[in-house]
Amino acid sequence: MKRQGVGATMLALALAAPALAGSYRVQELKLAEGASVSPHAVNAHGAVAGGVGQAHGGDVAMFTGAGPEAVAAVGRAPASDYAEAMAINDQGQVAGNMNGATALTAFVWDRARGLRTLAPLAGDTGSAAAGINRSGWVVGTSMGAQGIRAVVWKSGTAESLGAVPGAAISSAIAINDSGQIAGWAEIGGVKHAVLWSAAGEAQDLGTLAGENTEAVAINAQGEIAGLAEKNGEPHAFRWSAAHGFQELGTLAGGSHSQASGINGAGQIVGSSGSKLGLRAFVWTGAAMVDLNTLVPNDANLVLMSAVAINDRGQILALGSRNHDLANDRATKLDQHAHAGATRAFLLTPQ
Repeated sequence: MKRQGVGATMLALALAAPALAGSYRVQELKLAEGASVSPHAVNAHGAVAGGVGQAHGGDVAMFTGAGPEAVAAVGRAPASDYAEAMAINDQGQVAGNMNGATALTAFVWDRARGLRTLAPLAGDTGSAAAGINRSGWVVGTSMGAQGIRAVVWKSGTAESLGAVPGAAISSAIAINDSGQIAGWAEIGGVKHAVLWSAAGEAQDLGTLAGENTEAVAINAQGEIAGLAEKNGEPHAFRWSAAHGFQELGTLAGGSHSQASGINGAGQIVGSSGSKLGLRAFVWTGAAMVDLNTLVPNDANLVLMSAVAINDRGQILALGSRNHDLANDRATKLDQHAHAGATRAFLLTPQ
């Protein structure tokens, strides 16, 4: 295990400390007027990967939030009518998905070599990417007559990950720079969180409360964040080898929550129901905090979901301006949000 130096340890402690009001600077990721935005990931340099286009699909884009001129279109195959980036590493490589001729097709893109498709396992017809690490390993699923199976692409070639005993379906969602992979497998109709080693060996982590449990993010230490159903409602969780599952709770007045990202300091971000409706949160190890209380007071902005966090503590979030509180509880996190048009924001610690 790599040891942290004093400076890295102090940084981790500082990032893990509870933030105060106004702790984040908010930067809206500017896009063409009327375009939809579906951000999914942010790397250590603050570059964001996601989808930009119209209501039912569009070109993939990678953007940094410096303005429209910073939007870098990844594009899509000529025959495809949809493409979306799902992950980005610190080298600027992007992994995502687009419509192929007959099925969904995974791809990887970088500025030097452009867009390359990622073929599924032999005999399968479709593929989908979900995560990418510093080495350019991409994780996701291969789909076909043999079912849906978790895979990792190394140098563009698909390799099946270790099977989970009793699982009919499996999916890899996130990968860290050590090659550890987080995802889920369906056993007896119930999803179990799964951790695959860098060698591809599967560890069934089980469930939090006996219901569907999905791992969706993993940090350098192998700590996992995700969501688990409890009485039919999703609840955010953290998992570590030392402590197992830890439920993170909800914001005041909420009955559900879900985690979507975790960084090296153990900070977790996601969304939670609250007495005010759906709100973005950050969990610092002590408590779940509404991100709206940690940004400059702006009556026209409501942050509804945090989708990713990097090791600098920057948070990628979705929100709306001129928010209609009367429709808040019916908010959908897309360009048709009932409470207002959904926009993307990058929050940077002050």
